[in-house]
Amino acid sequence: MRSLTDLILEASNINMRPPEGVRSACKRGLALKGEHGGDGLTSAAVAWAKKLAAGQPISTEKARKMNAYFARHKVDRKPGWDSPPTPGYVAWLLWGGDAGRSWSAKLVKQLDRSTSEAKKPKWKQKGWVGPGGAAKTAERQAAKQGKKKNKAYKSAIYARMTGKK
Repeated sequence: MRSLTDLILEASNINMRPPEGVRSACKRGLALKGEHGGDGLTSAAVAWAKKLAAGQPISTEKARKMNAYFARHKVDRKPGWDSPPTPGYVAWLLWGGDAGRSWSAKLVKQLDRSTSEAKKPKWKQKGWVGPGGAAKTAERQAAKQGKKKNKAYKSAIYARMTGKK
């Protein structure tokens, strides 16, 4: 059985496959990791970089983790960190490099937009007036504004009570 997230992804046409820039950054990071990788580099990070380099699609959770990684480590980016390559630079590449940073941020925005849209009731997605029709909507709007004596509110109450407009 497919998850709700999978169905949302399918319906919203979000491509979870890494673009070429992410793939090439991961390949470069994998080439550099032996000589320039630090002690903090985990085998899970290397395994994940191999999947990205191969072009395998990522999960929504991984997109969010990537975005969080780049947000945490953007302060580590300093001029000259790539010559000679520092362990931080190698880790950055293993997460997809600059291309991975922009791609994961774009994915998270798309995912947030599509999931918030999917959670809305159907009538709100379509831009309909709402349950109860125009009178109920006018009544709600008037109540929100705190102007219960306005004409729209009176008309809405009259319409609900009498069934007439």
